[in-house]
Amino acid sequence: MNTQIDYHLFETFRFVFGIMIMGICYTVLLLPFAAYYMIAKKQLIDHHMFHLVQLIADKV
Repeated sequence: MNTQIDYHLFETFRFVFGIMIMGICYTVLLLPFAAYYMIAKKQLIDHHMFHLVQLIADKV
């Protein structure tokens, strides 16, 4: 039984792994902001650009 491994399979795994790492980093970076908002009921950084970055990163 001869099995060939397609190189594109490894590229897909590498891409998915990279996306997972970026998602984990994004979540870890925003956890303190979410905790502060939950406790203080106000934004720590109340700037338009910060909200825009959050929106874009959540959509990605």
